[in-house]
Amino acid sequence: MAEFTVFQIEVTRKDHDYINSTGWAGLKHDGMEHFRVKQDLSFDGSSAWHPDHFTHFSPALGVEADSLDEVFELTNLWNDESRVSRIRERAHSTSVGDIICNIETGEYFMVNNFGFEKIEVNDEEYA
Repeated sequence: MAEFTVFQIEVTRKDHDYINSTGWAGLKHDGMEHFRVKQDLSFDGSSAWHPDHFTHFSPALGVEADSLDEVFELTNLWNDESRVSRIRERAHSTSVGDIICNIETGEYFMVNNFGFEKIEVNDEEYA
């Protein structure tokens, strides 16, 4: 069994309230780049990826699993929480646009609409 980390972009209630009050045009506001990146990746997955986007991600979940598919299952269906640890309080079910890192190999994968794609990241702290 391998160790994985799921990285997600955290969007706060304050972020949602801002977008609800300004409309989608509010995404052009300087402090909302993380929300815009999350929206783009949620719709387009790895085709919208740029390595610099990784600065908006933080570790959300630790997972013990045999494969990327199993990581997705464990953190989307939540059918064996004993193999999942929360790294931060606010984490959502793994979905399109999230990143899964295989800790042992140091490889990063974007969750796409169908499957996963290996990606490169620009962050010395994790890469």
